[in-house]
Amino acid sequence: MVDVAPNHMGSGPISQICYESFIPWNHERYFHPPKFNPDQRNQTQVEQYWLGRGAWVALPDVNTELPEVERRLYSWIRELVMNYSIDGLRLDTVKHIRKDFWPGFCRAAGVFALGEVWDGNPEYPTTFRDFWIDGKLYRAIPELCSWAVGLCDILRDYRRLDETGTNEAVV
Repeated sequence: MVDVAPNHMGSGPISQICYESFIPWNHERYFHPPKFNPDQRNQTQVEQYWLGRGAWVALPDVNTELPEVERRLYSWIRELVMNYSIDGLRLDTVKHIRKDFWPGFCRAAGVFALGEVWDGNPEYPTTFRDFWIDGKLYRAIPELCSWAVGLCDILRDYRRLDETGTNEAVV
C-alpha cells in the first residue's frame, strides 16, 4: 500500500513558493489562489483553500477542476501502480478534492483505495462512499493491529502447548 496526496504540492512558507519548480504543474494557473482557514461547513472552501499556514508551511492546492490536471493525475496514478506493482492506495486529504474526482482516480488506479477523511461529524465521511476512512478509525487501526498481533502470539503459544503436551506456554 502506498500513500498518495494528489491534493497539493509540498512547500515551505508562502513567501518561498516557486511555482516554476513544481513538476508537472510549473505555473500558478494550475493551483487555486492561496487562501487559508476554510469554513469547514463550506465544501467548496474545503476543496479550494490551501492546507497549512502561510507564514510557516503553505501547501499549494492543485486545481483538479482543470481537465488537464485531472487527466494528468489519472495518468500518473495508473503509471505509479503499474510501474511499482502497487496493490493498494491510502488517499491523503480526500475531502480537499471535489467528490466527483475520486471515482475516476480510483478506476485509473485499478487497485484497492482507502481515503482519509478527517471530520468531527461521523456522517460526513460516509458521503465519500466506498473508499473513506475517518480520523477516529485511522487512529484505532494501529491499536487493533497491535491487539491482533498479541492475540496471534497467544494462539501460537497455545497451539505449541497443545502440540507438545508440555507447559511451554501460559495462556
